[in-house]
Order: sequence, then structure tokens, then C-alpha cells
Amino acid sequence: MPVVLLLAGVGLGAHAASGPLHVRLSGFKPGDGGLPAGWKIWAPRAELTPRTFIDTAHSRSGPGSLAISGNSNPAEVGGWEYLVGGVRPGAWYRFVAWYKAEGLTYEPVQAFAKLNWVAADGKRVGRPDFPVAVTPEGGWTRLALNAAAPEKASAVKLQLLLTNAPQATIWWDDISFEETPAPPARPVTIATIRFEPKAAGSGAAAVRRCIEVIDKAVTGKTDVILLGETITWAGTRGPYTAVAESVPGPTTGGSPR
Repeated sequence: MPVVLLLAGVGLGAHAASGPLHVRLSGFKPGDGGLPAGWKIWAPRAELTPRTFIDTAHSRSGPGSLAISGNSNPAEVGGWEYLVGGVRPGAWYRFVAWYKAEGLTYEPVQAFAKLNWVAADGKRVGRPDFPVAVTPEGGWTRLALNAAAPEKASAVKLQLLLTNAPQATIWWDDISFEETPAPPARPVTIATIRFEPKAAGSGAAAVRRCIEVIDKAVTGKTDVILLGETITWAGTRGPYTAVAESVPGPTTGGSPR
């Protein structure tokens, strides 16, 4: 039987019951120390910590949201963190969180969530996951991600963040983390070449020579071809800035992608 935790501002840092994990977090209320149960404030250094608070005037469903203010600090980095236990290595999980923000100057890098996987000893395992599926709805923005727990993971830290946004405020609400079926297999055929276009004379010529080699060497069904990130420079040996391009540009606009 699935285990569902419907938590109105109350969180459990561990999950010992059997069955798929389902966590819902909304309707936030201050608890001990002014924080909702199970939540803590996270920042890489104390001087970068933003202002965090429960805001009952802005919420998506329940009576309160998790708010973060840049507090006029141009270097602020941080926000809210919640630990979910009961994670199974290799199992797939779906994370969803909603936010509303004011005062952002570049939303994709200032307002985001992060999943840090940890082992039983509290040490980080695998690489962090960043939800990138964005869906605006009703004045709020939905962030979502399906991810597999890495080897040795037994818990995950859910981080809701605001970064380098001194005049901004963000409100987070309706956070969920639950086990989900693994996606179907999607086999991909990848190819690359080992080739340096020496003395090509120009970035465009270097790219053209790489494509000529690909046409001869890569045969059969291929989904992705990997090339070196400096192929426009390899044939010139001048400064990197001399062959730098915008994206899209001459190379990314005309080469296979």
C-alpha cells in the first residue's frame, strides 16, 4: 500500500514505513524557532543568507507559503531546505514545487530548486538534480523533475532557492516528492571522432573538415555525434576570443545538432 504524508507545514525527516514514498508539503505555519517543522534555512555562508519567512498573505492553496527575500543583498544565495528520508537507490521520484516571484531580473538562474541526494551517513552521493520543466499557471510557476535516486542514496534534501536577486521576493508552495514508475528505455546511439583539423586556417574551415570526416567515418544509425567544444579554435591556434561565436551562430546554426 502506498504511504502518503499530507503535511500542512509539518514535515518528517525520515520515512520508515513500507511502500512507495509520497510527501506533500503546503499550508506552512511557524513552529519552533519560527520555522515549519522539518524545514531549515540553507546558505553556503552566513553573510549570503537571504531573509526567509512564512507569508500568510501569499499562498497557492494552504494558508501560508515559504517566502525568501533578497533583502537588498546583491550576493545573497540560499533559501529553504527539507530532508526526506526513505529513498531507495535506483527508484524514480517525481518532484514538483510551485513558486511566484517579484523583482527578478533573470528568472532561470535566480529562482530554482535543487535535489541533493545523501547516504545514510549524511554524505552527499551522486550529483544534484535541478528541476527544469517549467509550466506557468494562474500567476504561479510549476517546477517539475523526474529523477532516479543514485547508488547508496537513502534520503534527499529538497532545496528551494533564491540567488543573486537583491530586490526580489519569491514564494514557494505546494511541494511534493513521490515515487513514480521508471520511464521506458530510450536507447541512444552515440558517435564521436578523434580528429584535429590542423592548419585549417579558420574556424569555419575547421568545422567543415570535421564534418567531412564524420561523413566518411560515422555510418549506420546514429542519434548523437559528439564534437570537441573548441573545434573552431583547433585549426587556428590563435586566442579563443578570436573564434568565439554567439549561440545560435555560424557554427551552431549550420552544423548538425
